[in-house]
Amino acid sequence: MTTEAEKRADNAIDDAVSAARNLKDDAGSLIDRFHNDVVESAQDKPLTTLGVAIVVGFLIGAVWKS
Repeated sequence: MTTEAEKRADNAIDDAVSAARNLKDDAGSLIDRFHNDVVESAQDKPLTTLGVAIVVGFLIGAVWKS
């Protein structure tokens, strides 16, 4: 025999698991879109993509040193 508290706890756990799965799916979709955009940019405008990569690397290096 399960109590009302146990049922509520089970429902809360199920909701949390469902939300985590949705978040994982959304993150995966976002990563796929980002990857496709980067690849497309690198193919269409390789020098611009290289310039952006250099600037991002410089900024990361500057933040890392400070």
